[in-house]
Amino acid sequence: MRTANRDVKAPGKAEFALTLRSGEGQFVEFKEKASDSLARAFSAFANAEGGRVYLGVADSGEVRGLQLPNRVLSQIRDTARHCDPPVDVELVPFKFENHDLLMIEVFESAQKPHGCSEGYFLRTGPNSQKMNRDELLRFLRVQSPSFFDQMPCPDFRYKSDFSAKAFNKFLDACGIK
Repeated sequence: MRTANRDVKAPGKAEFALTLRSGEGQFVEFKEKASDSLARAFSAFANAEGGRVYLGVADSGEVRGLQLPNRVLSQIRDTARHCDPPVDVELVPFKFENHDLLMIEVFESAQKPHGCSEGYFLRTGPNSQKMNRDELLRFLRVQSPSFFDQMPCPDFRYKSDFSAKAFNKFLDACGIK
């Protein structure tokens, strides 16, 4: 899991040019502007291994640029805050070939799953895929595996089912007694 590094820096010219050539993928999403679909990308990246959303770039990788008034930056932070639970993001404005762009670093979360008003999403390759019920259940099992010895046994009755003799034998075998 990547940890939240609060010293996120804008990509250098060569790094960003390589990102543009590589295109969208498991850790990169391009968006021309801030929109409602940001919540899907935020929850998908937070549920996976994190990633970066570049605003001002078309899906094709064409750099278009955008204006970044405080209202837009606030809208983006609000979008991250309204995910459930809120998603940790860092906003990094930068310039590339005279275009204003915004890199949004989305950190992998330890509080999975993250959802938004449209559901629960997971980043798989270049797509943010909505998880159906069964996929969400499998995802939850992987995030917090249940071990046999930690699972409750609803039919167990303490007085009638407990054997002090067997318990003491177990303690002896473990060298605890």
